[in-house]
Amino acid sequence: MFIPVLDQPLSSNRYYAINGRGFNSREAYVSGKKEEEERVSCCFGLSYVPEPRPKQLDPHDIYQQFEIHQKKPSSHCYYATSVAPDGVSTWLLRKDNWVIEYSRSKEFELIDDAKGLNKELRSELPSLGTSVVVGKWYVPFVFVKERKVKDQHKRSMYYIMTLEQRWEEVFSCENDKGENRDVVVHVEVENEIVKLEGQKIVRGVDANRFVWFGVGDKKIGLGSVVERMKWEEERFGWTSKGDRTINPSELTLFPTEGPNSGVLVIQDEESQPICCFGKCFDCDLNGLPFPQNTKLTVKYQIGSGDDRIVLLDSVAFVPVLNQPPSSNLYYVIRRRGKHTGEACVSAKEGDRVPCCFCFSYVSNVTPRPLDPFDIYQQFEIHQRGSSTHKFFATSVASDGIPPRFLRRKGWTVPFSASEDFGLIDDAKGIVNAKLRYELPDFDKSVVVGKWYVPFLFVKEGDAKDQMKNSMYYSMTLQQIFEEVFFCENVGNKQFEVEVDVEVETEVVKLDGEKIAREAKGVDSDGIVWFIVSGTEKIGLGSVVLERMKWEEERFGWSIKGDQMRSNIKKSEKFEGGSSFWKSYRCYVLVESFELKRMDESLVLKYEFRHVDKLKSKWD
Repeated sequence: MFIPVLDQPLSSNRYYAINGRGFNSREAYVSGKKEEEERVSCCFGLSYVPEPRPKQLDPHDIYQQFEIHQKKPSSHCYYATSVAPDGVSTWLLRKDNWVIEYSRSKEFELIDDAKGLNKELRSELPSLGTSVVVGKWYVPFVFVKERKVKDQHKRSMYYIMTLEQRWEEVFSCENDKGENRDVVVHVEVENEIVKLEGQKIVRGVDANRFVWFGVGDKKIGLGSVVERMKWEEERFGWTSKGDRTINPSELTLFPTEGPNSGVLVIQDEESQPICCFGKCFDCDLNGLPFPQNTKLTVKYQIGSGDDRIVLLDSVAFVPVLNQPPSSNLYYVIRRRGKHTGEACVSAKEGDRVPCCFCFSYVSNVTPRPLDPFDIYQQFEIHQRGSSTHKFFATSVASDGIPPRFLRRKGWTVPFSASEDFGLIDDAKGIVNAKLRYELPDFDKSVVVGKWYVPFLFVKEGDAKDQMKNSMYYSMTLQQIFEEVFFCENVGNKQFEVEVDVEVETEVVKLDGEKIAREAKGVDSDGIVWFIVSGTEKIGLGSVVLERMKWEEERFGWSIKGDQMRSNIKKSEKFEGGSSFWKSYRCYVLVESFELKRMDESLVLKYEFRHVDKLKSKWD
C-alpha cells in the first residue's frame, strides 16, 4: 500500500510503503544504510546491505520514505529509491521493472468530497442552535490506533474527520424585577476537551509520539493528527492561554513554530571550540550544527609539508526551512566570486559523462538563486567521527551528487567571529502568546514577536552589497490600535452611534507611504516585488509572505477571496444612560511586521487590520 508522504506535493512521488500481508502486516518498509558498518561481507570479497524489518510508521523518518520513478514516460514499469541520501531501498522496491496491479473491488469508502477547509463558511459562523460542517479530511489508518492492526485495516483503511462549528451556552441569568441594565459575565470554561460517546476522556503520549485517549477499557491513539488539529485551530484564533507541554524528544524533530520557519544557531564565547588544553580558542568548528553568526570557510588540504595544497571555499550554511537543527540540513551559499549570494546545486546521476579507462565523472552544476524547496539545493552535513573536526556532505536528493568541494571527505570548517552579522539570541518568534491576546492600550505600540530573515528571502540591490550590509534582517511583529471612525454628539441628542466604515485589511508601507505590489504576483524565483518608486523595487520571498499570513490567520485575521478591503459595521449605545457625551472614536487592531536591516533602517512595513478586534472610546 502506498500512502503519500506528509507535507509533500503529489508531484514529488514520495510515499510510505506499507506491507500488506504476513507477520509484519500494516507496518512500514524501511531503507537500509550504505554506511560500512551496515554492510555484511559476502563471497568473493563482495558485500551487501541486510534488509531491515518493516516497523511501525514514523512519518518523519526519511528511511521510511521512498521516491517512486517511472522507467520511461510510456512505460508501466517502476523502481524506487530511498529519500535518505545514504539509504538503500528494500529489495522489493529497488529492483527494476516492477509493475502495479490494482483492483477496484474495494475503494475504501474514499470519494472526492474531502476538500479540507471552507474558509469563507468558517468565517461566517453558524446561527444559534445549528451545527455547520466547515471542513473535511481523510486520515490513513497508520495515524489512528484502535484494536488489532489487521482488524483495523479490514474495518477502516481510512477514517473520516470533519470540523464542525456550533455555539454552546456557557452563561444564563434572568432579570427578575426588570431593574438590571448591566450583566456581568464571569465564567470559566475548558478550552480543549476530548470526548468519546459523550464522556470526557484522559490523554497521554507514548514513545512513538502517539497521543492516547482512554475511557475505561477503551483506548484510541492519534499520531500527527493532533498537531494538525491544533494548527488549524490556532490560525483561527484559538489559544491554550499558556505554554504547551512539549516532549523533549520533539525538540530534535521539528522547528520551533509554524510553516516556513527554521532555527539559527548562535555561537557565543562559551560555546566556541577550544584547544591547547583549554587555554585558547580553536579556529575550526568541532561539531554540528554549524553556527550562523560567524564567517565560515570550507577548507580541504591535500598533502603535507612543502607539498601541501589548501583549497578554500567561502560559504554560508543556512538551515533548511521546516527542519530542526539536528537534521544537519543546509543551503550552501557562495560568499565570494561570480556567484556570490547564490545557492550550490547538486548534479544528477544521469548527468555522468564517460571518461577514459571506463571511468565517468560529473561536472559541478553552476550555482543559482535559491529555491528553498528544491531538494537538489539542500545538503546534509556529516561528521566523519564524533571526535574529529572533519566533515563531508551528501545531497538530500536521492540521485543528487554534491559539488566536489562538499562531497570530498575530510574538509574542515575554519571560522571567524570578527563579524556576527548582527545576530544575537533575542529572536524567539512569538515572544509571549498571552501578551498578544491581552491587546495594547490606546496609542501604545507593543512588540509581540521577533524573527531573523536570511538575505536570501529579501531582494534589494546587488547580492554582494546585500551580504556585506545585511546578511540577516530583523523582523518584529507589533500591535497598535488605529482610529478608523470619529463622530461628535452635536446638540447632545444622540443616544446611539452607527459605525459603517471600510478599511484596507492588508497594506504595505515604506516611510509611512503605501507602496504597490506588482500585478504579476510571484516571479519564477519565488519573489513578490513591491514598487518603491519608478525604477526602485524591493522583493520579498513568497515563503516570508506565507509565514506572515499564517501568523495572522491563526490570530483571527481573514479575507474573503481576493478582497483587500473589509467593512466594519456596528451600533453602540452610550453606557452612561443619557445623551451627554461629546465624541466617539472606534479603533481597529493593526498588527505590523517591520522588516529592518542590521543598521536599523526600515525596509518595509506590512500591516494587517483585524476587523474582528475593535475598541471604542467615549469622551
